[in-house]
Amino acid sequence: MDEKIYQNIDTPKINPLEPIDNNLPPSSTIKIPPKFVPLIALGIIVLILSVAALIVTSKRKSDNHYPAPTPTIEIPISSETPNDSLIPTIFQADFKEIDASLNYSPNLPPPEIDTSVGL
Repeated sequence: MDEKIYQNIDTPKINPLEPIDNNLPPSSTIKIPPKFVPLIALGIIVLILSVAALIVTSKRKSDNHYPAPTPTIEIPISSETPNDSLIPTIFQADFKEIDASLNYSPNLPPPEIDTSVGL
């Protein structure tokens, strides 16, 4: 192995004594850094989805096909008083008294707070 005297040891590929071929064809390929590939892919996906959304919304607006509203079923509301036969006879008088007092005075005073509880 012949040692070249004038060659720089730090840069072994650049030798000033060897001829350089300057007639290389220029490279026409565009190199994209690998960091931008996922970004470009996501941009294409967003573009495709936005075009699809525009098509779907325009189709929905043009159809004007709305389902007919369903009629509500009338629920019978009984305005009758509760049947006294469901309440035992022992408590019927008490329930009637409570109903009469509620109808007479609906604004009951608030209950008193026992301050001795929880100490």
